[in-house]
Amino acid sequence: MELVRVALVMSTFEADLIAARLRSEGIDAVVLADTAGGAEPQFAAVRGVRVMVRSEDEVNAAVILEDVVTTEADHVDVDDDWGPEEEAAVAPPFMSGFGRALALMLTGVLVVGAVRLVLVAFGLWP
Repeated sequence: MELVRVALVMSTFEADLIAARLRSEGIDAVVLADTAGGAEPQFAAVRGVRVMVRSEDEVNAAVILEDVVTTEADHVDVDDDWGPEEEAAVAPPFMSGFGRALALMLTGVLVVGAVRLVLVAFGLWP
């Protein structure tokens, strides 16, 4: 079974809404996101979250989603190991080298800030 990407969005919440819309119309949809099992949701903003359907449902999904998202006609075989070429093909254009580095740096700053808040709350930080 070949899956086709019909949407690439920046959050799992948005992808779940799109998949739910497709399922309500009788099209099986799958959300694929590399968020470390939900432990690192910020990864979705770096790599994007894909909504996939069967290749035979691609046209119907595109019609349903034409007012919701910009559809894509890229065919992705989910069983393949993704290399840099495939990741570059589906990565959002603003998330090239500098964008990714900036996103990871900001994530680090947020994590350090959250740890400091916890330490201050417990009186372990001056």
